[in-house]
Amino acid sequence: MITTVQKRSIFRRSIVVGFVVILAGVLAGCLKFPLGDPEKATIDTALVGDWFKRANDGAVTIWRAQPFDQRAYLVMQYEARPDGNGGWERGGLAVCKMWVTEVAGKSFACMKVLSEASEQPYLAFQYEYANDAVTIHAINADFVNKAGVTDAAGFEALVKANIDNRAMYLDPDSYEKATDADRETIDAICKAFH
Repeated sequence: MITTVQKRSIFRRSIVVGFVVILAGVLAGCLKFPLGDPEKATIDTALVGDWFKRANDGAVTIWRAQPFDQRAYLVMQYEARPDGNGGWERGGLAVCKMWVTEVAGKSFACMKVLSEASEQPYLAFQYEYANDAVTIHAINADFVNKAGVTDAAGFEALVKANIDNRAMYLDPDSYEKATDADRETIDAICKAFH
């Protein structure tokens, strides 16, 4: 029979493994160069607010996007899992600067991770809205690296040339716009980090 202490240990190990999997997914999209120029970007007001996704196991990822200035956003990404006691177990936290740009008529966002030092601090993804949800198609860093891109202009040219090439993207991911019904959960998760 499994004791309560053993159950907690198993639960905590599953949380660590889960967040390692999430982190590996994020790192698969890390790029050396930005997409678009943040100094020429404008705010897409539809992206402002709280966005979330809930995994089958109850884990939640929240993106809280707020204007940073006239051209960019500050994005806080929170990851948490139910702790088994009605609360939330903290997971990953990332602080990013994000801006939007258009490539070949499609909307893209680029995020620079500010919360940790890295030689590959950028994430870029194509995004689209439908029914209060945003679907993102993150650019696959392996695809970019294999193409031998050496600067931001080369990266943008690669994206433009491969705009409809599914190999350039990771699997799509969807986030829902938070509603009043989600507020209690979102506030509880964010509070766990502060």
